Amino acid sequence: MRTTSILLLLTGSLLLALSFTMLASAVMMDARFSNLVATQGVAILVGAALMCALWRSDYRLWLRNHWWGYGIALVLLVLVLSPLGTYRNGAQRWGFGTQPGEFAKLPLLLTLAAWGARFGPRMRLGGFIQTGLWGLVLPGLVVLPLLGLLYKQPDRGTMILFGMVTVVVLLLGGMRRRFAIVPLLLGAGLGVHFYRSSKMVRDRMDAFLHPELYPQTTGSQALKSLAALREGGLEGVGLGSGVIKLTIPEQHTDFILPVIGEELGLFFTLGVLVAFVVILLCAVRIAA
Repeated sequence: MRTTSILLLLTGSLLLALSFTMLASAVMMDARFSNLVATQGVAILVGAALMCALWRSDYRLWLRNHWWGYGIALVLLVLVLSPLGTYRNGAQRWGFGTQPGEFAKLPLLLTLAAWGARFGPRMRLGGFIQTGLWGLVLPGLVVLPLLGLLYKQPDRGTMILFGMVTVVVLLLGGMRRRFAIVPLLLGAGLGVHFYRSSKMVRDRMDAFLHPELYPQTTGSQALKSLAALREGGLEGVGLGSGVIKLTIPEQHTDFILPVIGEELGLFFTLGVLVAFVVILLCAVRIAA
């Protein structure tokens, strides 16, 4: 286990170093260069401090107080939908300079873990009604307010992620597998609803499947990203020498990978993917 933890920490540190380097390269021609790099540097320091603090704390303390985290997450998500929230890019999901939906992930996990630890036997043992009640219905009612507030923003991606995480943690906590079909069917129905009711979702899905049909609109970002990856080839054009990256929107956040591909080449791009696989395998081993 110690080796797994060291490997996980090492892999995360390498990704962090690469991301900080590529952030600087991606925004080197941007007027916001100093602010973006400084913000990332502060985030690294704060994150490292929090990591060390959590490492020294007893996880059982967090489980015992999970309802406080849940309540704070709920309040923040409500405040985002108030005049205190910020409307941006067709959604109101920002508040106080952050996205509370991101911070709500940890309280969600803690609440579900605490539920499984406390009611695991009731989720596994007993008749159909009892196991369904404690394994699906009641924890579903706990998660439902978070999902409803995310739907209202709307933040469909985070909402879908919350639903998937809920099903996985409940299964690990003791929910019978047969009950998983209910949230899976609900999720599929919700996906169809999103596609039919939202032009933005339809446009993004269609552009994801066929970006070449929308070269000037929703497919532009994907096409430019693919062009950057092709331009980089095996070895890349060199750190800081990328040109296509300057035309990609959000190249310093969501689309940082094409910048890596253009400037450092295929091997570094594959290295990032391998690093995420390593993190996943380490996480699974630690969880097991």
